[in-house]
Amino acid sequence: MKVTTEKVVSEFIAQVDGLEFVVKGRITELMDTETDRKFYWSISHHYRPSETAGVYYPSTVSAKTIEEAEFLLLAYMKNFTSIGVVPNQYF
Repeated sequence: MKVTTEKVVSEFIAQVDGLEFVVKGRITELMDTETDRKFYWSISHHYRPSETAGVYYPSTVSAKTIEEAEFLLLAYMKNFTSIGVVPNQYF
């Protein structure tokens, strides 16, 4: 049986106007792998960008460097709205 280990290397917390809870994001590093995209980011909730849009689930959550993963996570967090927020069941 193979066990893959991840290490949390960074965490971020966003307070979004209109929400009664914080949105949390984290970056993890895959420890037992040879892949070149070993950094992943995840977020506690997803949102709708506008009233007419569906929930926005990011298409890219892996990166080659921690800096790239942080850029992707913070870009998602900075555009967060209080519209149609749903918890991420995998966070």
